[in-house]
Amino acid sequence: MCGIFGAVGYSIDELLLQEIAGEALRRGPQAYGIAWIEDENICLQLHSKAINPKGAFKGIKTNAIIGNCRLATSGSFTNTANNQPIWIGDTAISHNGNVRSYLQIAEGIGAELKSECDSEIICHLINRFGVKETITRLSAEEPMALLILQDNKITAFRKGQPLYALSVDGCHYLCSREFTGSKILEEGVIVEFGG
Repeated sequence: MCGIFGAVGYSIDELLLQEIAGEALRRGPQAYGIAWIEDENICLQLHSKAINPKGAFKGIKTNAIIGNCRLATSGSFTNTANNQPIWIGDTAISHNGNVRSYLQIAEGIGAELKSECDSEIICHLINRFGVKETITRLSAEEPMALLILQDNKITAFRKGQPLYALSVDGCHYLCSREFTGSKILEEGVIVEFGG
């Protein structure tokens, strides 16, 4: 399964961000991507190689960032279009889990998929139905951990998959692996950080 991570706040600690990206790498050694907010726009970098946490965030100035370290379950990681975060409209997501019925869901809502990654359908659903309705629909199906980047905030959710958080010095850090000082998020609860 993939490793997901994120941080939001006005003075994100780059060393702590590197630490949690390194932890996420243990769950997803094939490829990585990051999405962040810059000048109220989402920016995206996708790579078909493992993350190097020490160099991944150089030159990025942001108050909100999410990332994904991929272990491919659908779609080849060598095609960066299949890697995460997935970005559609004003929503970027980093997802750990599988959406097994993603093709049927896409057909049912008339969504045109641009990748072979099952997680892409989550962005389509959020843009169409909102965060709460999307999570209600999907969490009944499969275990997941999810980070949603919108409007300088990160929305987090977990069910059956790990997701840890730490709040320090006005910033919030999230990762699908335990990291120094973190606590596991309550299962089945949608939590907003930042904004």
